[in-house]
Amino acid sequence: AQHGGSPATRAGCPAPVTTMQKGFDVLWQQADASAGTADNIAQYATNLGANAIAIAFPLDLDGNKATSVFAGPTTPTPAGLTQLIDAAKRKNLYVLLRPYINETDLPGSWRGAFAPPNPSAWLASYGKALAMYAGLAQKSCVDEISVGVELNQLQTYDADWQSITDDRSEEHTSE
Repeated sequence: AQHGGSPATRAGCPAPVTTMQKGFDVLWQQADASAGTADNIAQYATNLGANAIAIAFPLDLDGNKATSVFAGPTTPTPAGLTQLIDAAKRKNLYVLLRPYINETDLPGSWRGAFAPPNPSAWLASYGKALAMYAGLAQKSCVDEISVGVELNQLQTYDADWQSITDDRSEEHTSE
């Protein structure tokens, strides 16, 4: 299940794309984070006739029994992520942020099969890890944030997810 924030018009931000979104997903890691690469991707998107871009980026954990989520060595810095967001916004693209759990941290497993030993504690850590990106999204006029990408084993923790999405929605839409 995908849990995400819906697009909202915020002061100083252009209205989000309201027509059908035609776009693609870009995997953005720290090694990719340069202004030139960001500009090239945004230009490529517009050359293809896209009006939207989903920026996927990894968050890390410490194995199959993880209790926390954190920015790892491949996670783009806020400045690195902002480069692609800003380049996309200069081309008037709808921007979706799509943080995901890095599967290289789950030996022999898929993020959809990941079941932490203490789901509520893990989800609280996940929410804290997302806080920085929600603030960045607010400042950068990101249209939407998708959380819980492929975390199938954690779908039933509705109260925890509601807390995460409520917190992010408040941060993403406040002025």
